Amino acid sequence: MTLSADPSFYIHNPSVTDDSLAPEGKSTIYVLVPIPNLKGNIDWEKEKGKFRDLILAKIEEKTELKDIRQYIEVEKVITPLDWQNEFSVYKGGVFNLSHALDQMLYLRPHNRLEGYSNLYIVGGGTHPGSGLPTIVESGRISARLIDEEFCKTRKSCLWTKKEKTRRS
Repeated sequence: MTLSADPSFYIHNPSVTDDSLAPEGKSTIYVLVPIPNLKGNIDWEKEKGKFRDLILAKIEEKTELKDIRQYIEVEKVITPLDWQNEFSVYKGGVFNLSHALDQMLYLRPHNRLEGYSNLYIVGGGTHPGSGLPTIVESGRISARLIDEEFCKTRKSCLWTKKEKTRRS
């Protein structure tokens, strides 16, 4: 597997809404680039610097940040190897399975594990996907499924009551 010559990226500048995140007159920029996990057999020790330079070149080419490099005072580049070694993320896969269309949203493993009647899973590797809001939703989905299952054997259903109250 090789890295894309024209990768997609996401830029976030949180200091625009929270000035405590950077000294006055400066910004904190976060750049997220979806890349393969370590199953891709990319030599990150060799590619890290070149890929960083490519991303900065693409930012300068495609955004209004034409001279971003001259303003970088501190930076941290985290590769899948770093995610695995420093944070114990399996295969450095912060997007879990893969960040591909055939493994997003409904196509991810469902929260009630198929083939089991009482095994529920939650997290970025499950439906609906990775990222904090969707992981929280994954927890809500699993909680609702568990409540529905156990509701069959008890007189009150916690989740069902809350949902009915919210909808009223």
